[in-house]
Amino acid sequence: MRRSVIVGMGVGILAFSATGVARAQVPILDEPPTPSPSAPAPAAPPPAATPAPAAPRPAAAPAGGDTVFMRDGSVMRGTVVRQAPGQFVIIRTPQGEQTISWDSVSRVVVSAGSPLSGVAPGVSTSESHANVGPGGVGVGMSGEHVVKLNKPGNSFWQIAIDGGFQFGTSLKSGEDFKFYGGGADFTFQYRVGGQFPDENGGSWSGFGLDLGGGVFGGAVVSKVPDPYGGTTSQGEGSLMETVGGSAGYQFFHFGKMDDDDLKQHGFGFFLGGKVGFANTTVFPGGGAPSQSQGNAQYGPQIQLTFPEYNFGSTKRAAFYISAFVLPTGDFLFANIQAGGSFN
Repeated sequence: MRRSVIVGMGVGILAFSATGVARAQVPILDEPPTPSPSAPAPAAPPPAATPAPAAPRPAAAPAGGDTVFMRDGSVMRGTVVRQAPGQFVIIRTPQGEQTISWDSVSRVVVSAGSPLSGVAPGVSTSESHANVGPGGVGVGMSGEHVVKLNKPGNSFWQIAIDGGFQFGTSLKSGEDFKFYGGGADFTFQYRVGGQFPDENGGSWSGFGLDLGGGVFGGAVVSKVPDPYGGTTSQGEGSLMETVGGSAGYQFFHFGKMDDDDLKQHGFGFFLGGKVGFANTTVFPGGGAPSQSQGNAQYGPQIQLTFPEYNFGSTKRAAFYISAFVLPTGDFLFANIQAGGSFN
């Protein structure tokens, strides 16, 4: 009897568990909820924001006259807008602004038209730095050399000093006079024409004007009859003072600027005419009084010139060789002179 009760209770418990499981597996269909009359309708979502049109990119600025020389030998030309010694250089080119690491830069040359043109020529700045790395402490210094290029205009003036030899011969028939001497000229030179070439070199031509004077000394050697029916040479001292000018055509051709010293070298020639006045004094010697005579001078002149221009300091210099032939009174003088000019 006790066993039946226990079995019956167990079966009842098992049946209850099975019924609960069956109920749990039957899906329950819920009716859709009826909206409450007091509940507000959901707000409509806000319209999506329309993106603003992109601002037009500014047109690339034209390349300026600045130059960044790279350590690998390449060159970038444009307008340098900012520099940070030891860090970077920003240069504006037709392709846009470019930032260059200072480690890649060899030198920066700034022209007169750059935003940095207020920097005086030859200004150097440096910056020291120290850092600690896996290999220890490193100390160094970085710096820059900013140079303002001064492009030449269309004219210049300079002072010239030269010296050389002078030879003269008498133009009178039946007279045998020769002049041998030398001296020096001091001249102001002015040249004007088209725009002079930039640092890339080129040709230039224009008008040249020289004004100045000089002093030449020497001896007048003449042939005079001797008591034996022959001739003998006789010498007398002579001093010539000249004043005048030259005018003519000047041509120059310049090469490319040297990136190290900023100098530009070239060659040229001057073709013109020389006009002036000469006062000649002869000292016969032997107690005889000196004799002076003034005469006009005129004749052709040719000059070979080797000019130099410094884009950093705007200084000019030149070496030249000059030759001219000048009829003067009863003499014809020929001069060959060499000298230099500067400003």
